[in-house]
Amino acid sequence: MLKQNRERSVTLGIMLLVICIAGSYMWHLQRVENELARQNTPAMQAFSSNESTADYTDLRGNPVSLEDYVGRVLIATSWASWSPQSKTSLQILSKVASSYSEEAVKIIAINRAEPKQTAEAYLNTIGSPGGVMLVLDPADRYYTSISGYAMPETVIYNQAGEIEHRIRGDLSQASIEARVTELLTVN
Repeated sequence: MLKQNRERSVTLGIMLLVICIAGSYMWHLQRVENELARQNTPAMQAFSSNESTADYTDLRGNPVSLEDYVGRVLIATSWASWSPQSKTSLQILSKVASSYSEEAVKIIAINRAEPKQTAEAYLNTIGSPGGVMLVLDPADRYYTSISGYAMPETVIYNQAGEIEHRIRGDLSQASIEARVTELLTVN
């Protein structure tokens, strides 16, 4: 009887070990699959680093990793000092930013290949848009990656990193907030 209990315990232990190993392997495969799917989203393709081009930086010259913001509703707009609509767009996006927490919605304004001094001088004349992360893109990589053809070009990404809405030209605070609120209530 004692021998049978011991054999059962050993068998049960081996079965539990096999189940744990199989579960761990399946969990690892799921993580790899999720990461690959995340890397293939339009947001990750537009925001990920590429050694052949200059990296994104903030106005202080610090590197910015835009892919860190994929996973929440993300609004990305292109702007430049030479675009007459950029001032209004940045102001509208600042108002939108004040309506949501940064954990739920991230707003990024990506400058189109202007020198840091030009971007700063322009922002000094219009005021810095609160709640909007200002990013320099010296190689104009983002605009190219989204096949932009109008200024400003604004893209709203859902939490999965998929393009939910694209706005070319003038922005409307009400329509952006309606789209964002819809995305936040869906997930």
